[in-house]
Amino acid sequence: MECESVAAASHGVNLAGRFDERGNGRIAWLNFGPAGQMRDLQFKGEAARRTGAEYTLHAIPRKNGHAARLPDGRAIASVQIRWLAAAPHANPSRPVKARFDVVVLDDFARVRQAIDRLLANQPSLFDDGPLVRASLMRALFSELGMPERSWCCVDDTDMPPALIDPPEVSASAFEKREWQPFFQYCATCHFTRERFPPNFLSGNASQVEENLRQCAPRMLVRLSAWRIPVEQRIKSPMPPATALAGLGTKTHRWAGSEELEMLRAYVEGLSLRGGRPSTVAELLKEGYEALPRSLPGTN
Repeated sequence: MECESVAAASHGVNLAGRFDERGNGRIAWLNFGPAGQMRDLQFKGEAARRTGAEYTLHAIPRKNGHAARLPDGRAIASVQIRWLAAAPHANPSRPVKARFDVVVLDDFARVRQAIDRLLANQPSLFDDGPLVRASLMRALFSELGMPERSWCCVDDTDMPPALIDPPEVSASAFEKREWQPFFQYCATCHFTRERFPPNFLSGNASQVEENLRQCAPRMLVRLSAWRIPVEQRIKSPMPPATALAGLGTKTHRWAGSEELEMLRAYVEGLSLRGGRPSTVAELLKEGYEALPRSLPGTN
């Protein structure tokens, strides 16, 4: 199966997948536009049933053995595929038009409502500081009426402050003029010894060059997101809006800045020279997660 209106349907459901006659199959890519994308959904359904001139195939998707969920937490409860039986003596290899119905279940609403109550009643859990997972999850479990459990490391009064290993500074990379905007606007998160967030600014000049070339498609999508309305973004923009104050700018100013365009144009050129598409639409044709990883592989 493949949706024939991928290029035209910016907000519709686009998909590519395969089913057998028993209702088992796999959808490689399911795109709901602004609602998000899903990849590699496994289906175990029931045999197609015929009613009159129409076949119906009903299947329930799973992801890694669990309910398949959209980024906002909603579950894809089931899908139903309907198509007309082929006319006698019809070409068996010709395309057949089918209707694909998706049932989305918002069973995650209770969690969102619980988070809203925590925001109203315990705002300190969401203060502008390091997120303390144990404290937040303990409060969320309590709000949802889940069984009490012990949480490690809630009390950190006797713990030393967290320290980050400083990155190894490479003069050969830092002195490259065309990379100065990256060191200025991306170094806070991406100039470290840690591979997450991707530390593409670490290493000598040849390593940084390879990192940028590898990461260019994803960087182009994230930088270009500033040009896209919030409700239509597939991924959040980079640098993130929360980091702009520390960079001495504001959202509306950064979105139209020469600095942003300089960063975007550079990675666009890298993507093009690497034989990859240089437009966001083409890069996202099979979904963001299908793009090359942010860093070259290591042993």
